[in-house]
Amino acid sequence: MPPTRPKSSKWKTELINSVAEELAASIVRLRDAGVESAQLEAQLLLAHGLQCSRLDIITHPERLLSAEELSSFRDMIDRRAQRCPFAYIIGHRKFFGLQLIVTPAVLIPRPETEILVEEVLRRIPDHAIMADVGTGSGAIAVAVAVSVPKSEICAIDLSEEALSVACANAVKHGVANRVNTLQGDLLEGLFPGQIRFDVIVSNPPYIPTRDIDTLEIEVRSEPLQALDGGEDGLDIYRKLFVQALNLTDLIIVEMGTGQSMAIARIANEAGWGAIELIRDLAGIERVLVARP
Repeated sequence: MPPTRPKSSKWKTELINSVAEELAASIVRLRDAGVESAQLEAQLLLAHGLQCSRLDIITHPERLLSAEELSSFRDMIDRRAQRCPFAYIIGHRKFFGLQLIVTPAVLIPRPETEILVEEVLRRIPDHAIMADVGTGSGAIAVAVAVSVPKSEICAIDLSEEALSVACANAVKHGVANRVNTLQGDLLEGLFPGQIRFDVIVSNPPYIPTRDIDTLEIEVRSEPLQALDGGEDGLDIYRKLFVQALNLTDLIIVEMGTGQSMAIARIANEAGWGAIELIRDLAGIERVLVARP
């Protein structure tokens, strides 16, 4: 029978070096740590470490691991057992069909944000000039740049570390010449007449401060400034809609569950008259599209 792991964070001292044995022990370890998809993640982490496919892992359980491979895999399992997000461990996340670099400096791209990208692509011209406010990993900016080859994107973020990740993703996907990064607080520093955008997009922090401590451990590992939207979660929207009004005739933002009516009201009060709400696959109003 394959050995099992105690709940301690320490590995047993005896050598366990076949794929089957090491996976069995690691799955127990992750389950004990509260990781829901323990088997899948253990397989994927081992495949990542060995630079092979998950199918290779499943079909070759007898493969022996070298001391270096074993050490690397156990390090990854240790991090995941401490609830470090899976994407941070392997260093990338798929978004809109693109493999994006992610680090602890950026929010991990979510499938819900793909809806925002789809709505942008439905509405912009071939030569669009777009601002992505709070770009983080550059997920939205790079996805649009890849999808619209003649577009120009201004990717804005307050974090210099996040902009480095966005730059790396733009380079990786061959759009660095059309994705220009800018360090700044929302749209401050951009003045009417200096530039006008076909669209301004944003997936801002929208979690109320009081709810941060209730989030899953993995989510709380992501950058606080990318999560915390202030007392009611809506601080950034109040600033962004006002700033954007003189810079574009189209703004598209992502929202949290149950926030659509409040954000639509904020947009109206800022001078945006035509509001459209887009639902995600779960029926939640996830994206707001506004025109003056």
